[in-house]
Amino acid sequence: MEVIKKIFDRLIKLGEWLRKLNFVKKVIQIKSVLQEQIILRKMIFFSVLFGSWLILVVAGLTSSNRQVYSEDELSTEQNFANGTGSVKLASQTYSKKDRLILLDFELNGQAGSGINPRNLKWKLYSKKARNSKLEVVPIYDKKVMVMIKNVPEDFDTYAVQITNKSVNANDISIDISSSSSSGTVTKKSSKKDWLQFMVTSRGKNLKQKDLKNISRKDLVLSEVNREIKFQNGQIKKLETAVKDMNKLIKDNNDKIKSLQKNATYLTDDQKESNDTEISNLRSSNDNYYQQIGEAKKNIKIVQARVKMLHKKYNDIKNGKLTNYTTVDVD
Repeated sequence: MEVIKKIFDRLIKLGEWLRKLNFVKKVIQIKSVLQEQIILRKMIFFSVLFGSWLILVVAGLTSSNRQVYSEDELSTEQNFANGTGSVKLASQTYSKKDRLILLDFELNGQAGSGINPRNLKWKLYSKKARNSKLEVVPIYDKKVMVMIKNVPEDFDTYAVQITNKSVNANDISIDISSSSSSGTVTKKSSKKDWLQFMVTSRGKNLKQKDLKNISRKDLVLSEVNREIKFQNGQIKKLETAVKDMNKLIKDNNDKIKSLQKNATYLTDDQKESNDTEISNLRSSNDNYYQQIGEAKKNIKIVQARVKMLHKKYNDIKNGKLTNYTTVDVD
């Protein structure tokens, strides 16, 4: 009890000491005034809330990273409404030093293959960057690189429009009608055949990186070389899979031989279980043999692809392949 009393006394002395301080006196005075002046208290409370809201609004409007486009407008994957395929904007890279934006597009047609670049029409729109140019560089199959050159520091936003003039296989009809009254004339689809991708300095998708003022030729060579490395990696992965499955087959065959050898020492019930295990191992081997056959087919397909990529690399290097498209800003 004596200890508690001492603590209580010290707390009382501390309170008296705080009351003697000018700052504490002023706080107590303000508190007393606010308790008496209800309207003043509400006005101060409202002013603090309004001031905080105003600061947030001004900061949002003046922020350089303010996003003024919706998530749908900044979508990086879109489908052509007329059913002729889809486009994915895989990456966006901006080099302020080189005044260059590099866009990586992946094109998918109806049958899962790429879209013929000849069927695509490109347009570039910008309010501020009137001197910019768009260069379309087909790389291989489904991949197209797009370079936006002469990018000013205050470019804000570009709109890249892609129009697909490919024929929709679903619109083709070889049926005939018995008469003009019973049949209907096949009309071309009225659904839009274009997509538009927004590239903005205020978005989270645009990454900054020094591109060292890369040329179209260097860009294509770099991308084709990267694809060659990737495909060679695919071949290595498939060859490793074949090697591993052959090892599994060998292990299963050893188990089968062991089970067959021990079969003479088993009862009828044990033999039934033993035969089931042997059957399962043989079934597993059949599955491995089938997968090995598929893997070897895929190895040949990828090897042919690598061969063609090497040919394309050499043709580009020697200046034989220059299927580039240049588009001015609209």
